[in-house]
Amino acid sequence: MISGQGTMGLEIIDQVKNLDAIVIPVGGGGLLAGVALAVKTVYPNVQIIVSFRLIDVLHAQWQLNKFQSRSLKIG
Repeated sequence: MISGQGTMGLEIIDQVKNLDAIVIPVGGGGLLAGVALAVKTVYPNVQIIVSFRLIDVLHAQWQLNKFQSRSLKIG
């Protein structure tokens, strides 16, 4: 399961240039584990921010001055 979730991390790496941090929501922990493992393997200096609530995600983006309304490409 973790390796499957890691594909999301690889998609982020592929689509976002100059990646310095990723905010990952957590429920059961599978998504967090997979994305963090994939991203940290390729870019060990990327900061992983864990969020338990949507408001935490928005706050972290705002603090990183990365608040954007665009989404990742689909497809």
